[in-house]
Amino acid sequence: MPGDEVDALAQLSYELALRGLGQQEASLAELRARTGTLLTAASLLATFLGALAIDRQGLGVLSVIALSAYAISGILCVWILVPKPDFVFRLSGGCPVGAASRGCILSP
Repeated sequence: MPGDEVDALAQLSYELALRGLGQQEASLAELRARTGTLLTAASLLATFLGALAIDRQGLGVLSVIALSAYAISGILCVWILVPKPDFVFRLSGGCPVGAASRGCILSP
């Protein structure tokens, strides 16, 4: 009987860890999709509105500030989109096993 309970707990831990890993992967994919959309929108705005502003007023202080903000946002978006070789998903399968003793909180 105790062996069956341990096996059931191990199976539950494995399933919860696997589900958590899937949720992390989906969250990362969503973040990258939104970042790609943000980069596209910023590029379109900088192209059309930036060219219009420079044509009308020349390259002034506000234009340089706007171009700098665009460059910074573009660099940060590309940094998010580039895969990281040292990025590791966290597997916390041991959390359900020792939840009572360690105060581990499981999210639904």
